[in-house]
Amino acid sequence: MSSDEVLKAVFPLLDVKDLARCMEVCKQWRDIAKDDYFWKCLCARRWPSICKRPNPTLTYYKLYQTFYKRQKRRKLLPPRLSFDDLEFFIDIWTDDRLIFSEVVPGPALLTGIKAPPPGICYMLRSHLEGPLYRMTLPIQPRFTIPFAQSASVSVLARRKDSNRVACVMNKPPFDYVDRSSCRALAFDYLDFSPLYPFISDTRAWVSLFFLDDGSEGVMDVFGIELDFCDAANSKEEVLWLLDMLDWKYMVVFAPRKAYDNENWCSWTSTYFSGFPELRDKHACSPGKYGGGRSIRVAALWVPNSGQFLLQESESFMPSFSDFLYKFRSTEGTLDGLRRIISIYRMG
Repeated sequence: MSSDEVLKAVFPLLDVKDLARCMEVCKQWRDIAKDDYFWKCLCARRWPSICKRPNPTLTYYKLYQTFYKRQKRRKLLPPRLSFDDLEFFIDIWTDDRLIFSEVVPGPALLTGIKAPPPGICYMLRSHLEGPLYRMTLPIQPRFTIPFAQSASVSVLARRKDSNRVACVMNKPPFDYVDRSSCRALAFDYLDFSPLYPFISDTRAWVSLFFLDDGSEGVMDVFGIELDFCDAANSKEEVLWLLDMLDWKYMVVFAPRKAYDNENWCSWTSTYFSGFPELRDKHACSPGKYGGGRSIRVAALWVPNSGQFLLQESESFMPSFSDFLYKFRSTEGTLDGLRRIISIYRMG
């Protein structure tokens, strides 16, 4: 009996570990051990039902090699989003008073707090100087928050590459104040695109870094941190997470003094000029937005005041003229306002 015949008689009796070791002995043993018959036997032992169907597309050797143990965490593909394409709208209130409002470019969060102020506690200094990925922003000028007052934060993110906006945090309060580490924390659950229906309970965190001398009863805030530690702990992971948010098309325009039927079509052609995917989908019929399609107002923004006057409306507007009428009645005028409107493409 030749050596090949001996090996072919012995190999079917081996378990997977011994057969894998035999493949490392020499080229002859490896070539024989890769015979798909041996691996079909191993697959039949582990997954008996696999043999009830014709041969799989993969070889049995490849099938066993792929699925016999849980794969290690795979390296992420390069993200489709860049911090250069992002900017963040961060607003902080104490009770109903706005105390901080800033538009932060994405790269600014990567720079970090290079020179923390003197007098910060050891735990906070260790947090800032640690090796973990951080998105922090120094605050200049600094502001103070009394410990006795409640504070809340709003964070919107805008994609400059497509002019879409997503809500990151919708005014959650800073419920937890840790004076030992000089941090106040707030969190909110992220809203993901319907394309990712099985992702849930992922939180965004905002931390306020403050100085506390223990006597004045106020937080002297010098920095802000944005964190997604539930799911993302690197720059690439954060970008992938942000890419999966429920981004809405946002249109910025300077309103005219009159929106009559004569200039409606010319206005809509300008209105949709930067959004061909929306312009092509909606007919520019006088007095109607999108040939009778509905819109839903997400927010009304007055840049000079740095605040949103209206959160997401509860009802759909049947026409754009109804939308204008509703806001004229509440504000008195549209002159001088820039509006950010979220466009919902209704079926």
